[in-house]
Amino acid sequence: MNKRSALALIGFLIASFTAAAIGGLATADNVRTWYPEINKPTWNPPSWLFGPVWTVLYAMMSIAAWRIWRLRERAGASRALRLFFVQLVFNGLWSLIF
Repeated sequence: MNKRSALALIGFLIASFTAAAIGGLATADNVRTWYPEINKPTWNPPSWLFGPVWTVLYAMMSIAAWRIWRLRERAGASRALRLFFVQLVFNGLWSLIF
């Protein structure tokens, strides 16, 4: 992997985890207050599992975007990357709005 490619991957990771941090900061109080008190289905995963799962999810999203970036000369790659960033914006805004 060359330096430019590594920097691009780091940039995608920063973008994804910034969106995650915005959502996390917006919901941190609720996770400690009302969420433990609501009725949940029996199949609801344990609370400790959410952090690792979301971390892996955001890392995989970053790697997927980076892989598309590496193919940016191909048809549709630019559109896919634009959509990636649009969904990151909505992802970050979701927790702030709702």
